[in-house]
Amino acid sequence: MRKKIAIYIGEIGGAFQHIMIQAITAKANALGYDVVAICSFGSYNYDILYAEGEKASINLADPSMFDGIIVTEDLFDNPGMEDELYEKLKKEAKCPVVYLRTHREGLHGILLENYVSMERMVRHFTDDHGFTDICYMSGKAGNYDAAERLRAFMDVMKEKNIPVTEHMIFHGDFWRDKGREAVNWFMEGRDSYPQVIICANDYMALSVCDELRNRGIRVPEDVCVSGFDFIDEARAYEPTMTSLEVDFEGMSERAISIIDNVNNGKDEEYIQYMPAKLVLNKSCGCGEQRKFGDVGAIIAKDYRKTASMKNNMLMGIEYQDCFEIPECMAVADKFRDAIKADKAFFCMADTNEQGFDEVENDSLFTEQMILTEIFEEKNRRISCNKTFARRELLPKEFFDKDEPSNYFFFTIHFKNIVYGYMATDMPKDDWFDIYTQAYLISLANAIENCNVHSRMEKLEEIRSLYQKDALTGLYNRRGFDKLLRDKFMKARANNENFGIASIDMDNLKIINDGFGHASGDIALKALANALSNVIEDDECAARIGGDEFAAIINIKDSESQDKFKTRLKEELNDYNKDKKDFEVGASIGICEVLEVPDAPLIECLKVADMRMYEDKKTKKNHR
Repeated sequence: MRKKIAIYIGEIGGAFQHIMIQAITAKANALGYDVVAICSFGSYNYDILYAEGEKASINLADPSMFDGIIVTEDLFDNPGMEDELYEKLKKEAKCPVVYLRTHREGLHGILLENYVSMERMVRHFTDDHGFTDICYMSGKAGNYDAAERLRAFMDVMKEKNIPVTEHMIFHGDFWRDKGREAVNWFMEGRDSYPQVIICANDYMALSVCDELRNRGIRVPEDVCVSGFDFIDEARAYEPTMTSLEVDFEGMSERAISIIDNVNNGKDEEYIQYMPAKLVLNKSCGCGEQRKFGDVGAIIAKDYRKTASMKNNMLMGIEYQDCFEIPECMAVADKFRDAIKADKAFFCMADTNEQGFDEVENDSLFTEQMILTEIFEEKNRRISCNKTFARRELLPKEFFDKDEPSNYFFFTIHFKNIVYGYMATDMPKDDWFDIYTQAYLISLANAIENCNVHSRMEKLEEIRSLYQKDALTGLYNRRGFDKLLRDKFMKARANNENFGIASIDMDNLKIINDGFGHASGDIALKALANALSNVIEDDECAARIGGDEFAAIINIKDSESQDKFKTRLKEELNDYNKDKKDFEVGASIGICEVLEVPDAPLIECLKVADMRMYEDKKTKKNHR
C-alpha cells in the first residue's frame, strides 16, 4: 500500500491554503505519497455547537495510519481545536509531524522569521523614510506570529527613541473587518494622521486602506500603509501593497522534505526558519503600481461568485421539499458545482452503530461508514451502499491506483451532530470557497430535517398534511408546485409537452352568501371530485387557493385540451342534475409548455391564467 501524508488545515478557502496544498501535493506525489487533507471551515464564534461540529474533523482520521502529518493550527478558528489535535497527535501519531508557521514541543516546526522580517519593514520606514509618527496594527492576541511581529516593532521603536503610546498600537484579528475601528483608535486624541500604519498582515492592511479612502485620505500621499504575506489581493490592490512576501510554496515543500528525510533515517532539526522578502510597492511610495491583472478573469470570477450565491439560495429552497435522505442527495447532485472538484464521495455514519445517538458521542464519527453516493464528472451520479472501516477513509480501491491520489475530507454535521463526511479529489481549475461551506451546511440541515421526520410515528400523515388540501384531498399549492417544477424541468430537458390547466370555480361567493359556507364547501368538494374523475393516473389536480384549482394534463394530440374541458364539464353537469339550490361550474384555461418555448414556468402559468379569465369573461357576456 502506498504511503500517505495527512494535512490538517483550517479555513480551507484561503489563498495561502490553495498555494500550500498545491505545493504539498506536487512534492508529495513526486516522492510517491498519497495526500489526505482533513479540512475545516471557520466557526466564526457565532455558534458553539456548530464550532464543535467543525472541530470533529480532527477525529475523522486515525493518525497512526499516516506516514507523515502536517498541521496548520494557526488557521483553525474553532476554540480549543488546536490543543485537542496536539494531544491526539502526541498519543496516536507514529510518524513525523510537522507544524507550519507554529511549533509544538517534541514535534517539527517550520516558522517564519517573523521578528527579522518585521524588523526589516519597520526600519524601512524609520531609516529610509525618516518617519517617527508610526502606528501599528497587530494580529490577534496569543498568536505566535502576531507576538513576534509586535516584538520587532517595539524593539525598533525603543532603539530609535520613539515613544509608543497606548493609541499607537491596535490589536486586530488578521481579517478585513477592523479597518475602521483601527483608524478610529489611532486618531484618538490627535488632529493629524500618522505618517505610516504598519500592519501585521495584508488583510488588515487592505482594511486600513479602504477606511482611509472612505475618509478622503490618500495612500501613500497622506499616509503610507504596509502589510505582511503579499497575498494576491495585496498585489492587485490599488495602491499595490508594500509587504513582506512569504514563500508559502517553499515552506510547504520543506515540510514534505522533512517527513521524507525522517522516514528514510535522516536527521532534521526540530525548528527551522524561513525568511520573508521585503517587497516595496506604491502603498509606501517606493514602487510603481502593478498591473491589475487579467480583467476578463476577474470578471469571470465575480460572475461565478454571483452564480454560486444564487445556486445556494435555490438549493436551500429545494431542500425544503425533502423528507428522505435520498431526496436530499438528489438535490445535492443537482447543485454539485459548489463542490469545485470533479469527483465527490459521500460517506455517511452507520446510524445503527451503538452510541451514535448518545449526546456525549455527537461530535465523533462511527467506526463503520457507508459510502452512499459518488458524484463523478459529466454529471454522473452513482448510488451505492458500501460499508467500510472509517480508518480506511474510503474503500481501498480508491487509493489503490497506479498514480498517487489526493483527497480532501469535509465533515457533514448539523451543529455538533456528525452525519458523515464528503471526500473529493483535487480541484483542477478552481478552489474551495465559502459556497462549498454553504453547500455542506445546507445538506446537513436537510439531513437533520429528514431524520427528525423519520423519528416521528406519523410521517406519512405529516407528508399528507404538508402536501394535501384538507378539505378536498387534492394536492395543495405546496405539493402541486413541487410536482409541477419537476415535470416542467424534465419536459424542458427532453423537449416534451404537457398542459397546465388553470381552473377557477364559478360563483363561490354567491353560494357562500346565499346558502352558507357549508354549502360552499360542498361545492368545492364537488369540483374536486369532478377533477379527480377526469384526470388520468399520471396526471394530477390541486386546490391552490380558495376557489382556485389547477391540473397537470397530458397532451397527446391537438384535441387534448378540448377533451379535458369537455370531460370536466360533463362531470359537473352530471352533478348539477340532482341539485336544486345551486350549480357548480368552472372556468378553464390551458397552456401547453411547448407553446411558449424557452419561457420560464411562470410565463406558462400566466398564459393559463389569462385564458381562464377569458373563459370566465365570455360566460358573463353570454349570461
